[in-house]
Amino acid sequence: MMCRRGIISPFILGVLLFVAPLRLLADQVVPPAPTIIAPVYHYDAASDTVAAEGGVLAEFSGITLSSSELTADLAHQSLAAPGKVEVAGPQFKLEGENLTYDLLSRSGILLNPVGEVTSAPSRAKKAQNWPLLVRGEKIVLSYNTFTLSQGRFTLCDAEKPHFWLKANRLVIAPGKSATLYSGSLSLYGHDLIHYPKYTLSLKGKPQLPVPIVGFNKGWGAHAGFSAPLLGGRAQVAVASRGGLVGKWGAGGEVKLGSGSPLEWEAAVGRREDAKDPFNSALLLNLYPLVFLETTEGRLGTLTATLGRIEELPTRVLRNKAGIRWLGPGKEVALGDATLTLTPQLWHNWYAGGQQYSVAALEVELKSRLGPGRTLSLAYVHNAVGGTTPFQYDDVNIKRELRPGLEWRLAPKWGVDLAGRYDVDKGEFADDSFTVNAIQHCLTYSLEWRKARGQFNLSVGLSARE
Repeated sequence: MMCRRGIISPFILGVLLFVAPLRLLADQVVPPAPTIIAPVYHYDAASDTVAAEGGVLAEFSGITLSSSELTADLAHQSLAAPGKVEVAGPQFKLEGENLTYDLLSRSGILLNPVGEVTSAPSRAKKAQNWPLLVRGEKIVLSYNTFTLSQGRFTLCDAEKPHFWLKANRLVIAPGKSATLYSGSLSLYGHDLIHYPKYTLSLKGKPQLPVPIVGFNKGWGAHAGFSAPLLGGRAQVAVASRGGLVGKWGAGGEVKLGSGSPLEWEAAVGRREDAKDPFNSALLLNLYPLVFLETTEGRLGTLTATLGRIEELPTRVLRNKAGIRWLGPGKEVALGDATLTLTPQLWHNWYAGGQQYSVAALEVELKSRLGPGRTLSLAYVHNAVGGTTPFQYDDVNIKRELRPGLEWRLAPKWGVDLAGRYDVDKGEFADDSFTVNAIQHCLTYSLEWRKARGQFNLSVGLSARE
């Protein structure tokens, strides 16, 4: 047994941590040596461990740690910090207890975590940075995801939040999404809605998973809600013209090696197209239909569909196979502005020999003009080939400009303006105007859409300045 006082040299510790196990780990990639600073440390040759005590500071795998003691297992390339622990990385800052960390897999477990998980820090992305205040019984830290057991999070204040999203299992991909398994929404201290599974996007302005109500010139008053039901992926919407509109099925996730998980879904039912206002009058009957989708990774998202579809009211019925790739989006910081390029490719095959292809590129420039003011301008170019029997699949605008403005007029009021300008026709094909009533972390919005002649009332989230 050796006992020393002072600072462990990164070089000496690197030798201790990695030279001896190299005989057993020759076929693995050896991680960089951590740096550990402590007033007192011990090396036990019998167990091949280093124990540091008395105000320990450590850096490893892009993580900084502060604790009263830390043990490094040289043989198994692992770290253990019992008692109270503070850990921080580019996408999180947490306090908890009893951290264990595997240096080879770059993953660890922290008990009773409390803190913040957020997007990677970037000055240009500040307006779109939605930090999650989290707590739970346990959190698993990995390279690009965080999994909480019996966890909850809010985008409100930590002391007295207006809402919590709670789940037995909560998976957070910072800056991308938060998925609740067996979860619920608690608003003003009351559990309102329960979800077998729900995914909240953390891109742009997140929307709370609550119904949207409104009025449409084509089919009158309506209420819409989309959420998984009965353990599957059922999307339901209630409308005055059609009663219950839904898509019912089963779904799951398959992990393929170390790559992105593959999500699958088999669905039967009816759904309403809510993506494009020009096709909002269409309904699709889905006969046995299968969706395969890889979750977003460094190469983007790939989706494949196969099934039989009937479009209403056109009464077009066809078998269809399709594949779609959405690029990950390349961001370039330009001072206080952000330039984003997002490519997209998709191709459909239809019974009868028809095929339809689209290659699209979106270039968006977004700039924060000051507190509460964000200006954006996007150009979208769609190159289209072939023909499609479905209006649902047809691209309505080949070249368009999308200007946008978000403006906080007063502490509790704001407006959003957005447009879709058809470059080929030289006119605005659609625009929207939204009035926002801001109540701390919640935003109540009344939106008007030109193309649909539609008013919507919804509840969203307010950015924390």
